[in-house]
Amino acid sequence: MDDKLRTLVEYAILAPSGHNSQPWKFRIGKKKIEIFPDFSRARRVVDPNNRELYISMGAAVRNMVVAGNDLGLELTYKIVDKKIEVVVVSETQSNNKLKGIKAIKERQTNRGKYFSKAIEEKKWKQIEDIAGKERTDIKYILNITEKRKLANLAYEADLVWYKNKELMLEMEEWLRDDVEMAKDGLPTGVLNFYKVAAEIKYLFAGDSQRAKEVATKDKDMLGKSPAMAIITSKGETIQDWVEAGELYEELALELTKLGLSNSIFNRPVELTGFRKKIAEKMKIKGKAQLLVRIGYARKPAKRTGRRPIDEVLIK
Repeated sequence: MDDKLRTLVEYAILAPSGHNSQPWKFRIGKKKIEIFPDFSRARRVVDPNNRELYISMGAAVRNMVVAGNDLGLELTYKIVDKKIEVVVVSETQSNNKLKGIKAIKERQTNRGKYFSKAIEEKKWKQIEDIAGKERTDIKYILNITEKRKLANLAYEADLVWYKNKELMLEMEEWLRDDVEMAKDGLPTGVLNFYKVAAEIKYLFAGDSQRAKEVATKDKDMLGKSPAMAIITSKGETIQDWVEAGELYEELALELTKLGLSNSIFNRPVELTGFRKKIAEKMKIKGKAQLLVRIGYARKPAKRTGRRPIDEVLIK
């Protein structure tokens, strides 16, 4: 059992997190795993309420549930104080096909360009079958008018981002050189602009031509995507955020199985004013938590590093 639980942690740490910050710690107990938020890795400027931190933890939980199913472990979880307790409910015959684990290993965030090719109807029906729990939902966007509305909001949000020195400096802290075998953070090549340090003086100028060029690229990439999804929640509690992360990872793993790519396009959602605008323009009743771009990527994504399991385990 201990070996199986350790294996679940190994799959949990493959979950996505903001700036690949991996803000979690794990403790293995008797038929349970505790997931603790690692606030030392929190992004204080862009995520002051730890909303995205808990979304990341929710994605890690989903990986555990999926991997557990393949390994013959039925899991449930509850939130206790600020941590998550994942408990083994029962042991069953393992799924030798290991389709879930395969998707976890292959899932990537692809921030590159996508083909304009429409998603086949059969595949789209499988995607639409993914539904939220009591507190979460997904709004899928295929209509070109709605996609343009979101793309325009993303453009405006980018310009606000590039004016904010604190946001940009915090993001720079998580950038890693492409040639570096980093355990965390983002290789500069996965972003749609060059190393921030090299042109920070241009991006800090709110009306700079370079900032507008970058924002325009983001707008085009989003607007030309075959599909988008907005993951929403009823409220702004830790439970809401964890369930939003679970739902996103469920979507991401299903897209992986179908040969599709996705990327979280969250700068508009990370700015309070723009979150409200998204809700208004897209007629969303709940709270927008994640904006996801979906399609067929032109090139494979560069894999981001992960910290070894012994660095995230509490003995």
